[in-house]
Amino acid sequence: EEGGGKAVQHTSSSRSSFSQAPRKVPTSEQINRTKFPAGRVEELEEWMEEMISCLPDITSFVLPCGDEVASSLHMCRTVCRRAERRVIPLVNGKLSEPEVLKFLNRLSDYLFVLARY
Repeated sequence: EEGGGKAVQHTSSSRSSFSQAPRKVPTSEQINRTKFPAGRVEELEEWMEEMISCLPDITSFVLPCGDEVASSLHMCRTVCRRAERRVIPLVNGKLSEPEVLKFLNRLSDYLFVLARY
């Protein structure tokens, strides 16, 4: 599967359970069921590197525009950044795993690269 679109979609749709599972007094079953999957951030970074190697270097500010698909990806990126800002207090309060925040940050970058691709 090129670019890992299905893996990104699965992780993104499951993100709510990763960020909303109780962390103050969780049972071991809750922790196991809602643990953020290891390696997702690294997967995004690998996919981005593959796409970036095919793209020209960025030499100036990139305006979020393009065809319908690229524009939709830029909108998704905006929503992703908003989600990232909302997860920060959860991570700071130890109510969510830091890996969730890292994933959202890299997902936003992935969407930017994908829109350019």
